[in-house]
Amino acid sequence: MNFCGTDPLGATAISCPGHAGEVTPGSDHNVLQRMRHLAATQAALNPTLKAEFSNTHNRWEAMPMRICRAICKWIVCSVVLLFVPACSVLRPDADLAAFSTQLTGSNEVPPVATVASGRLYAVLNTDTRLLRWKLAFSGLHGTVTAGHFHGPAAVGSNARELIAFKGPLKSPLEGQATLTPVQATDLLAGKWYVNLHTSVHPGGEIRGQLILRE
Repeated sequence: MNFCGTDPLGATAISCPGHAGEVTPGSDHNVLQRMRHLAATQAALNPTLKAEFSNTHNRWEAMPMRICRAICKWIVCSVVLLFVPACSVLRPDADLAAFSTQLTGSNEVPPVATVASGRLYAVLNTDTRLLRWKLAFSGLHGTVTAGHFHGPAAVGSNARELIAFKGPLKSPLEGQATLTPVQATDLLAGKWYVNLHTSVHPGGEIRGQLILRE
C-alpha cells in the first residue's frame, strides 16, 4: 500500500510512484502503526473527556443547590442573632412580680350598682420591695375623692387602708411606694385589693383584688 503526500501525523513526506522518489521499505508499516496509535489514543481519551465533562456538568448542576444552602444558613444565623437578644430582653426578671386586677362595682363589699370599671397593673421588686402601679378607669358616677390599696383581706372581705394614691386622681394615674416586709408578703399572698372612692359612693365605687401573674 502506498500513500502520497504527508503521513497522518505530519511526520515525513512519503514518495509515490511517478514522483521524485519511491516509498522506502517499511514506510507503509510505520504509517499504519501511527494511524493505529492515533486511533487508540483517541479511544483512550474519549472516556476521560466524557468523564471530565460529566463531572463539570454535575458541578454546575450542584452549584445552585450549594448557593441555596449557603443562603439558608445565612438567613437562619441572621434570625438567631436578631431574636436571641430580643428573647433575653422579654424574659421576665426573677426578682420582679407582676400583678393586675379588674375594678368593678360588683367587687365592692357590699356590691355597688355602677357601670364604672377600671384596670390596674403593678410590679413589685421582691429585692427592694418597691411597688409601682398604673391605673386607668372610666364611667364613675361621682368625682374621685380617694384611692387606696387595702389589706390584708381575702376576696369578699374589707381591710384597712395601706397606701393612698397621691397627686391628681385622674385616669390614668401612676405611683410607687416601698413596702414593708409584711406588706410585701401579704401582697404576694393575694391579700391586697385596690379601691376607688367617689363623691357618690364614699365607701368605694369600684374595687379589684390584686392577682399575681405567673
